[in-house]
Amino acid sequence: MNNAEFIKAKGFTLWEIVIVIFLTGLLLGSVVPHYESSRKITSEKVDLTNIKLIEGAARLYRLDMGVFPETVEDLMLNTTGSEAWQGPYLEQWPRNPDDETRVYYIDSLGQVS
Repeated sequence: MNNAEFIKAKGFTLWEIVIVIFLTGLLLGSVVPHYESSRKITSEKVDLTNIKLIEGAARLYRLDMGVFPETVEDLMLNTTGSEAWQGPYLEQWPRNPDDETRVYYIDSLGQVS
């Protein structure tokens, strides 16, 4: 093998590299939208689960205290100092991994928003 054949034989051609980059782009273009939509669905399910968890804990709180809690914090700490409090009704603060700023509010009927 002479020097010209050796230089030509090593490496990829420009067309091969372009084809690989194009195919990689096609694969990423079809996968990324599905990833984002599934991430949004998962975030919504986590939020709904947190709401159901808080509402269930608020009902337990009402059974013990006679009224619904004013805040989610009331479900974890005895903020009233009452002896009727049998909590904690929640072990940890409910949070959504995709929305760390999400705050849950309990209304006077025990519904969470």
